[in-house]
Amino acid sequence: MNILKSIGLCLVFLISSQKLQAEVDFHKGDFASLLAKAKELKKPILIDAFTDWCGPCKMLDKEVFQDEKASAYINKNFIAYKLDMEKGEGPAVAMKFRVNAYPSTLFLSSDGLLLTKQIGFPKKEGYLKWCKEVASNKLKPFSNIQASNMDLDYPDFFKNSYTSDKWKRSRPKVEMINEYLESQEQEELFNEVNWGVISVLARYKHNKLNWVLKNKSRLEKLYPESEIEGVMEKLVGLKADSLVKLDLADGDKVLKSLMDEMGIKDKDMRNNSLFGFYFKSKRWSELIDFAYKISDDGQANPGTMNSICWTIYEKSDDQKLLKKAIKAMETAVDIDDNPYYIDTLAHLYFKTKQMDKARKSAMVALRKGKEKEMNMKATEQLLDKLN
Repeated sequence: MNILKSIGLCLVFLISSQKLQAEVDFHKGDFASLLAKAKELKKPILIDAFTDWCGPCKMLDKEVFQDEKASAYINKNFIAYKLDMEKGEGPAVAMKFRVNAYPSTLFLSSDGLLLTKQIGFPKKEGYLKWCKEVASNKLKPFSNIQASNMDLDYPDFFKNSYTSDKWKRSRPKVEMINEYLESQEQEELFNEVNWGVISVLARYKHNKLNWVLKNKSRLEKLYPESEIEGVMEKLVGLKADSLVKLDLADGDKVLKSLMDEMGIKDKDMRNNSLFGFYFKSKRWSELIDFAYKISDDGQANPGTMNSICWTIYEKSDDQKLLKKAIKAMETAVDIDDNPYYIDTLAHLYFKTKQMDKARKSAMVALRKGKEKEMNMKATEQLLDKLN
């Protein structure tokens, strides 16, 4: 009897151990100890840069970091680290590596040099593709971005946008940003501090966006592609705003030509820029036609399509247009059954008085959303209307 009990206890222990191992073994300790451990073990670093309010961050946790095969691969090839970008050392690390979208994943060499920075969560397969690219040792580290060099002299307005105290964070005025950047020597604009100001604060449309385009080839050797593309997207947006004001009938064609001249080839960026142009121009019919285009030619991005179709839902009562949006969203959901996308489809069904389909889609969206711990308040409100 005692032997059986012992065997039973051993089996429970083994099963429990296997369950514990079916997740990423994140390093426990401060940032300095992380760098020391990676150097000692000669393994690259994977940093999950997250916030506690970020829905996709929780999806990344569940679908990758708690997945048996994915976690085994990450544990074997990396020293992994989770860091809340709004607490403790998080704001300093976020400022150092210019993190301002979540989730972001930082990959560092064993010596603490930045290898690459990835933004978002492209599902498990896409995330592991990022990991395998780093593990292949084919990426050349950015020698000018050393994790141990955290004591950089950032201007106060930049520091204030990253403070851990949410109540003390401030939005810098574009005049302040321009004054600071104009005070810098031309060569100084390429350094790590000034690139942080230029890239992170590009959303304020300061006067160095065209400078980035002019110096793009040099900057690509110094900083991650994702950061440079982020600035380019803001510059395209600025040019699109100018075209909106001109109210040109062929403004979209002019915008495409401008992007060609700027060397912008990224499909998502081009699509998002055209989306912004159609949206700001209030060209709702062209907007839904654009949704079809990116669906039919293989460029479909469900996230972009969802934004377009939700805009149609909010802005239009044209039944013909809404039905076109439904068809586009049905395609999006076939590609990616994200609960928010299903919710958009449910709302479109509701607005076209297809109540059975609306109820069914809303229930699916709610169930999937709750499984992923997502905020599904809008779906619940829709179901209240349907019941």
